[in-house]
Amino acid sequence: MKYIIGREGNQKTPIQDKSVSRQHLEVTPLGDGRYHIKNIGRNGTKVNGLNIDETTVEVTTPLQLGASYKTTLQQLLQLPEPPETVDISHLEGIYKRFTTDKARLRRDQMKPTYYRYLATASLPFIGLLTILFKELFKGFEYINTILIVSVSVLVPIGIGLLIYSISIQKRITQEVPERENALINKFKIEYICPKCKKFLGDQPVEALRKQGKCPYCQTKWK
Repeated sequence: MKYIIGREGNQKTPIQDKSVSRQHLEVTPLGDGRYHIKNIGRNGTKVNGLNIDETTVEVTTPLQLGASYKTTLQQLLQLPEPPETVDISHLEGIYKRFTTDKARLRRDQMKPTYYRYLATASLPFIGLLTILFKELFKGFEYINTILIVSVSVLVPIGIGLLIYSISIQKRITQEVPERENALINKFKIEYICPKCKKFLGDQPVEALRKQGKCPYCQTKWK
């Protein structure tokens, strides 16, 4: 719906100022809270003190019609107060910290598996290495001694890694759920709308900015 603002316009607030034309300003809602305005009056229209032919404004943008009539679209059309605009840039740090801590938690969760694979792979590797060294250094006088010493060192390391992986598996199995719950609970407390204090889900800040406003209280974001 288009509005014609003027002394004989269809705005809700009447205008008596003689410097304002009978039909002075054409106003078209854009559907996103803003309005396109076009001057059609003989004495001109100013937006924020500057003469315009046409432009886009908010409902609270200062307007001057004619020589001295100062108003806003909110006053002329008797529109409700626009939603408050709040800054959500601080949520970027909160979301980044949450994703970093979550990734670190997943790495800790995989440690037992990593050590177990390392231990399991080390034993056949030691056998293969022994055969290879025997073939390469057949005539070397101390090869058998070197191999025995190497195996006596490497095998316990492999077994130690296996035992260690089993021991930390038990600890991590108990700790990870607790750490994960604490991490999620902290995120739910911090990652909230600054206005209504409701949790905003696990969407990144970029997605929230695209929405443009809080889904609960409709507060606009900047």
